[in-house]
Amino acid sequence: MIGYDNWRPNQALVLDLQFRETTGTNTKDFAKPYHDSATLVGTPTWAVLGNDLSYLSFNLANPDRIVIAAAASTALNFTTSSFSGAAWVHPDAYGNRWFMDKSSATAGWSFWVSTSAPYLAFTTYNAGPASQTTYGGSNLLTGAWQFIGFTRSGANAHIYLNGQDTTVTPATHINPATAAAIDFYIGTVVGAGAGYYDGRMWRPRVWKRELAAWEMLAVYEVERELFGV
Repeated sequence: MIGYDNWRPNQALVLDLQFRETTGTNTKDFAKPYHDSATLVGTPTWAVLGNDLSYLSFNLANPDRIVIAAAASTALNFTTSSFSGAAWVHPDAYGNRWFMDKSSATAGWSFWVSTSAPYLAFTTYNAGPASQTTYGGSNLLTGAWQFIGFTRSGANAHIYLNGQDTTVTPATHINPATAAAIDFYIGTVVGAGAGYYDGRMWRPRVWKRELAAWEMLAVYEVERELFGV
């Protein structure tokens, strides 16, 4: 039998927030090394779909986010290594919104959506060169569940939407400067001062490797029925 750790797309996960609690201000990480300090800030609302799948609803007015302190998020501090991220999202409104962020203006990385298209974007930051960004297609929707993701390996990065590579403008990525002293955020940008996400979210994940295109598609195909897509 193929279990959680045996299924290839689950291997090398370093963050897997499944939002099973349905109540409270903390959420459990199912991936090693088990971040035990993923704290809900603001008042993100626990909600449940008709199939009993629980998720979080983020409200821009609160504002809501999840925070893992810098000392507890060292596994999410990537510099030279490959890594990937993904989540299911149901945006309520467009804007410059951050899904995942462990960055400053001069270090780290972020995965976000720009207000202008809207398009998905993945950014790496280094103290010297300007940030390098890879953009996805302008077909992220409001009012619908979608599976979003990114991968980064060396100078290359890709944006995924519903299991498909939707990269439109690839950039030559630099190695991020270390963000060891920076907190990890879901639903906002560093410092929790802007970029608040507005909408629903389920199972944000980060891997310490580059997912192959077939793996991103496999995750989407396995989970899409949960959302009726």
